Amino acid sequence: MPIRVQRKRTKGYRLPPNTISVCRPGRFGNPFQLTDVYELAEQQGAKAGIVNPEQIHQLAQQLVVDRFAQLLADPYALPSDGSSVSEAIRQRFVWMRGNLILLKGKNLACFCSLLAKEGKPNPCHADTLLLYSNDESLFHLGLKLE
Repeated sequence: MPIRVQRKRTKGYRLPPNTISVCRPGRFGNPFQLTDVYELAEQQGAKAGIVNPEQIHQLAQQLVVDRFAQLLADPYALPSDGSSVSEAIRQRFVWMRGNLILLKGKNLACFCSLLAKEGKPNPCHADTLLLYSNDESLFHLGLKLE
């Protein structure tokens, strides 16, 4: 099974073999940013009694990944967090769904760290892309190259 790789900005860094970058601003990059959901993360954190800034940051990361996953599954669905999504972003997800075959069998690289400070896996949209591009049962999403 392919894996997620953490991309680095250090001089001389090269992607490992059989690895595709899925960073912004690329076609498979997550169009949603932490700044898009940080206020929502603070509100949800406050309701759950979470005030630690690092935990709020992790909650924001999860919200961004959840929003990505929801729209990859159905580009015309309303995100469960109640946010609005532009038609351009919806069309980007339609394109992604139709081109998941390009990622099949490839390792995916993103700048998201692999582990949080406490050693738990850090959420990243690349994990969602790995799942959808390599799980045969999810290939009904469409394989047509546009």
